[in-house]
Amino acid sequence: MSLQLGLTSQILGGRATAIPDSAILHYTFEEGSGSIAVDQTGNGNDGSITGTYDSNAKVGDYCISLDGTDDQIIYPDLGIFGGSQGFAISIWVNFDDLSSDSGVAFTWGEYDWRIWHVNGSLVWEMFDGSTEYSVTLTSSPSTGTWYHCVGDFDGSTMTGYLDSSSQGTDAATDPRSRTEQNAMGSRGNGDLFADARIDDPVICDDSLSQSEVDALYNRG
Repeated sequence: MSLQLGLTSQILGGRATAIPDSAILHYTFEEGSGSIAVDQTGNGNDGSITGTYDSNAKVGDYCISLDGTDDQIIYPDLGIFGGSQGFAISIWVNFDDLSSDSGVAFTWGEYDWRIWHVNGSLVWEMFDGSTEYSVTLTSSPSTGTWYHCVGDFDGSTMTGYLDSSSQGTDAATDPRSRTEQNAMGSRGNGDLFADARIDDPVICDDSLSQSEVDALYNRG
Protein backbone atom coordinates (compact mmCIF):
# COMPACT_ATOMS: atom_id res chain seq x y z
CA MET A 1 0.00 0.00 0.00
CA SER A 2 1.44 3.38 -0.95
CA LEU A 3 1.31 6.00 1.81
CA GLN A 4 2.73 8.89 -0.17
CA LEU A 5 5.14 9.44 -3.02
CA GLY A 6 8.26 7.35 -2.47
CA LEU A 7 6.98 5.48 0.59
CA THR A 8 5.62 1.97 0.97
CA SER A 9 3.60 0.79 3.94
CA GLN A 10 4.77 -1.95 6.28
CA ILE A 11 2.94 -3.37 9.27
CA LEU A 12 5.13 -3.37 12.37
CA GLY A 13 3.91 -3.86 15.92
CA GLY A 14 0.31 -3.59 14.77
CA ARG A 15 0.70 -0.19 13.12
CA ALA A 16 1.38 0.99 9.59
CA THR A 17 4.86 2.42 9.09
CA ALA A 18 6.82 3.32 5.99
CA ILE A 19 10.16 2.80 4.33
CA PRO A 20 11.31 4.48 1.11
CA ASP A 21 10.63 2.71 -2.17
CA SER A 22 14.34 3.14 -2.93
CA ALA A 23 15.35 0.88 -0.01
CA ILE A 24 17.63 -1.96 -1.10
CA LEU A 25 18.46 -3.25 2.38
CA HIS A 26 16.32 -3.23 5.51
CA TYR A 27 16.89 -5.22 8.68
CA THR A 28 14.16 -5.27 11.35
CA PHE A 29 15.81 -7.98 13.52
CA GLU A 30 12.34 -9.34 14.23
CA GLU A 31 13.68 -12.87 13.69
CA GLY A 32 14.38 -12.78 17.43
CA SER A 33 17.15 -15.40 17.23
CA GLY A 34 19.80 -16.78 14.92
CA SER A 35 22.77 -15.27 13.12
CA ILE A 36 21.08 -14.03 9.92
CA ALA A 37 19.56 -10.57 9.51
CA VAL A 38 16.91 -11.07 6.83
CA ASP A 39 16.64 -8.29 4.25
CA GLN A 40 13.01 -7.16 4.28
CA THR A 41 13.20 -5.46 0.87
CA GLY A 42 13.21 -8.76 -1.02
CA ASN A 43 16.59 -8.01 -2.60
CA GLY A 44 18.33 -10.83 -0.74
CA ASN A 45 20.88 -8.59 0.98
CA ASP A 46 20.89 -10.63 4.16
CA GLY A 47 23.45 -9.83 6.86
CA SER A 48 25.53 -11.89 9.26
CA ILE A 49 25.00 -11.08 12.95
CA THR A 50 27.55 -11.45 15.71
CA GLY A 51 25.68 -10.06 18.68
CA THR A 52 22.67 -10.61 20.92
CA TYR A 53 18.98 -10.07 20.21
CA ASP A 54 17.69 -7.54 22.75
CA SER A 55 14.05 -6.79 23.56
CA ASN A 56 14.89 -3.20 24.54
CA ALA A 57 14.28 -2.16 20.96
CA LYS A 58 13.41 1.21 19.46
CA VAL A 59 11.40 -0.19 16.53
CA GLY A 60 9.41 -3.41 16.84
CA ASP A 61 10.25 -6.11 19.38
CA TYR A 62 13.99 -6.67 18.90
CA CYS A 63 17.22 -4.84 18.26
CA ILE A 64 20.80 -6.13 18.23
CA SER A 65 23.03 -5.56 21.25
CA LEU A 66 26.76 -5.28 20.48
CA ASP A 67 29.40 -5.83 23.16
CA GLY A 68 32.13 -3.42 21.98
CA THR A 69 34.65 -6.27 21.70
CA ASP A 70 33.94 -8.33 18.60
CA ASP A 71 30.21 -8.01 17.82
CA GLN A 72 29.09 -6.59 14.48
CA ILE A 73 26.67 -7.02 11.58
CA ILE A 74 28.28 -7.68 8.20
CA TYR A 75 26.21 -6.89 5.13
CA PRO A 76 26.94 -7.59 1.45
CA ASP A 77 28.36 -5.30 -1.22
CA LEU A 78 25.38 -3.34 -2.53
CA GLY A 79 27.03 -1.81 -5.57
CA ILE A 80 25.23 1.51 -5.23
CA PHE A 81 28.10 4.00 -5.39
CA GLY A 82 28.85 5.26 -8.87
CA GLY A 83 28.35 8.26 -11.13
CA SER A 84 25.94 10.86 -9.77
CA GLN A 85 23.56 8.34 -8.22
CA GLY A 86 22.50 9.31 -4.72
CA PHE A 87 22.19 7.03 -1.71
CA ALA A 88 21.27 7.14 1.97
CA ILE A 89 21.66 5.18 5.20
CA SER A 90 19.20 5.33 8.11
CA ILE A 91 19.92 3.65 11.44
CA TRP A 92 18.98 3.83 15.12
CA VAL A 93 21.79 3.59 17.70
CA ASN A 94 21.88 3.63 21.51
CA PHE A 95 25.37 3.66 23.03
CA ASP A 96 26.27 1.88 26.26
CA ASP A 97 29.86 3.19 26.22
CA LEU A 98 31.33 6.25 24.51
CA SER A 99 34.87 6.05 25.85
CA SER A 100 36.38 5.18 22.47
CA ASP A 101 35.76 5.70 18.74
CA SER A 102 33.33 3.22 17.20
CA GLY A 103 31.52 2.48 13.97
CA VAL A 104 27.76 2.67 13.60
CA ALA A 105 27.46 1.98 9.85
CA PHE A 106 30.46 1.63 7.56
CA THR A 107 31.64 0.89 4.11
CA TRP A 108 35.41 0.83 4.30
CA GLY A 109 38.05 0.56 1.61
CA GLU A 110 39.73 2.76 -0.97
CA TYR A 111 36.55 4.88 -1.06
CA ASP A 112 34.03 4.82 1.72
CA TRP A 113 31.31 6.39 3.83
CA ARG A 114 30.50 6.02 7.50
CA ILE A 115 28.31 7.06 10.39
CA TRP A 116 30.50 6.75 13.46
CA HIS A 117 31.42 8.03 16.89
CA VAL A 118 34.79 9.77 16.61
CA ASN A 119 36.58 12.20 18.92
CA GLY A 120 33.48 12.52 21.07
CA SER A 121 31.06 13.35 18.23
CA LEU A 122 28.58 11.41 16.13
CA VAL A 123 29.49 12.13 12.50
CA TRP A 124 28.37 11.39 8.92
CA GLU A 125 31.45 11.20 6.65
CA MET A 126 32.37 10.35 3.06
CA PHE A 127 35.78 9.78 1.48
CA ASP A 128 36.36 9.91 -2.30
CA GLY A 129 39.90 8.55 -2.28
CA SER A 130 41.60 11.85 -1.55
CA THR A 131 39.25 14.14 0.41
CA GLU A 132 37.06 13.56 3.44
CA TYR A 133 33.70 15.33 3.73
CA SER A 134 31.71 15.41 6.95
CA VAL A 135 28.65 16.64 8.82
CA THR A 136 28.52 16.45 12.62
CA LEU A 137 25.22 14.97 13.77
CA THR A 138 25.86 15.81 17.42
CA SER A 139 29.00 16.88 19.27
CA SER A 140 27.70 15.58 22.59
CA PRO A 141 26.08 12.13 22.31
CA SER A 142 25.03 10.46 25.53
CA THR A 143 24.81 6.85 26.62
CA GLY A 144 21.38 5.34 27.13
CA THR A 145 19.72 7.50 24.44
CA TRP A 146 18.31 6.32 21.13
CA TYR A 147 19.52 8.43 18.18
CA HIS A 148 18.08 8.21 14.68
CA CYS A 149 20.91 8.91 12.25
CA VAL A 150 20.56 9.50 8.52
CA GLY A 151 23.44 10.07 6.14
CA ASP A 152 22.28 11.24 2.73
CA PHE A 153 24.05 12.05 -0.55
CA ASP A 154 22.24 13.44 -3.61
CA GLY A 155 25.12 13.20 -6.06
CA SER A 156 26.77 16.48 -5.11
CA THR A 157 25.78 17.34 -1.55
CA MET A 158 25.79 15.25 1.61
CA THR A 159 23.27 15.98 4.38
CA GLY A 160 23.27 14.61 7.90
CA TYR A 161 20.08 14.23 9.94
CA LEU A 162 19.64 13.54 13.64
CA ASP A 163 16.15 12.63 14.84
CA SER A 164 14.73 13.86 11.50
CA SER A 165 16.35 17.33 11.75
CA SER A 166 19.06 18.37 9.29
CA GLN A 167 22.36 19.06 11.05
CA GLY A 168 24.06 20.55 8.01
CA THR A 169 25.43 19.84 4.55
CA ASP A 170 28.76 19.56 2.78
CA ALA A 171 29.55 19.61 -0.93
CA ALA A 172 31.01 16.21 -1.71
CA THR A 173 32.32 14.01 -4.51
CA ASP A 174 30.73 10.63 -5.12
CA PRO A 175 32.64 7.84 -3.31
CA ARG A 176 32.93 5.45 -6.25
CA SER A 177 32.78 1.95 -4.90
CA ARG A 178 35.69 -0.31 -4.17
CA THR A 179 34.78 -1.06 -0.61
CA GLU A 180 36.44 -3.93 1.18
CA GLN A 181 34.22 -4.24 4.25
CA ASN A 182 30.58 -3.38 4.94
CA ALA A 183 29.56 -3.41 8.59
CA MET A 184 27.26 -2.05 11.26
CA GLY A 185 28.66 -1.71 14.76
CA SER A 186 32.29 -1.74 13.62
CA ARG A 187 34.52 -0.80 10.70
CA GLY A 188 34.36 -4.40 9.52
CA ASN A 189 38.11 -4.98 9.55
CA GLY A 190 38.48 -5.99 13.19
CA ASP A 191 38.34 -2.63 14.94
CA LEU A 192 36.08 0.27 15.99
CA PHE A 193 33.60 -2.11 17.65
CA ALA A 194 30.61 -0.31 19.19
CA ASP A 195 29.26 -1.04 22.66
CA ALA A 196 25.73 -0.19 21.65
CA ARG A 197 22.35 -1.34 20.47
CA ILE A 198 21.42 -0.98 16.79
CA ASP A 199 17.96 -1.10 15.27
CA ASP A 200 16.07 -0.81 11.98
CA PRO A 201 18.89 -0.02 9.51
CA VAL A 202 17.78 0.95 6.00
CA ILE A 203 20.05 1.59 3.00
CA CYS A 204 18.61 3.29 -0.10
CA ASP A 205 19.97 3.69 -3.63
CA ASP A 206 18.62 7.22 -3.93
CA SER A 207 18.72 10.43 -1.93
CA LEU A 208 15.90 10.90 0.59
CA SER A 209 13.36 13.69 0.82
CA GLN A 210 12.56 15.30 4.16
CA SER A 211 9.23 13.44 4.22
CA GLU A 212 11.04 10.12 3.77
CA VAL A 213 13.47 10.97 6.58
CA ASP A 214 10.50 11.91 8.78
CA ALA A 215 8.75 8.62 8.00
CA LEU A 216 11.83 6.61 8.95
CA TYR A 217 12.16 8.55 12.20
CA ASN A 218 8.47 8.04 12.99
CA ARG A 219 8.96 4.28 12.82
CA GLY A 220 10.49 4.67 16.27
